[in-house]
Amino acid sequence: MPAACAKKDFTTAGRPVFGTDGKSLLGISMKKDSFRKGEGITVNTWVANPSSRPIAFSRICMSWVDVNVYNMQGREIEPEHRKRQRERQKNGDKTVENCSSSYPVLTVEPRSCKDPDELGAADEFIDYDLQPGRYIVTPVPYPKGPKPGQGVTITIVEGDPRH
Repeated sequence: MPAACAKKDFTTAGRPVFGTDGKSLLGISMKKDSFRKGEGITVNTWVANPSSRPIAFSRICMSWVDVNVYNMQGREIEPEHRKRQRERQKNGDKTVENCSSSYPVLTVEPRSCKDPDELGAADEFIDYDLQPGRYIVTPVPYPKGPKPGQGVTITIVEGDPRH
């Protein structure tokens, strides 16, 4: 975890795990780790800038960070929007994905960390239909699946997750 983020309070957003987009460290955290099948699963987004220069960061489309979900064997689970897109293409539909943003560009200062409240990126919904079981949610793709510590482990259960 980046040193600047280790100083943050994790009680409201959860402890983050980080990946990189090449210039910044993109992190995710969750308030809980167990969900009912069909319940909306939300993540919180974090951004750390380990460099000596400020970086600009902005929200585009629905989420600041695309997450990836893997089963416990390391196989990536396909998000629902990708399944819908593939089905439309199979039916011969031509689609164009258009994204625009009215969100501000934020500056992430050198050697600093922005938590979900500072980014305005708390409670982002992820688009997966997960069956009961355990999964790893990561902030970046891992071609051969994530290694321990590279993601947040969640459990999907039938019924009430507290039992």
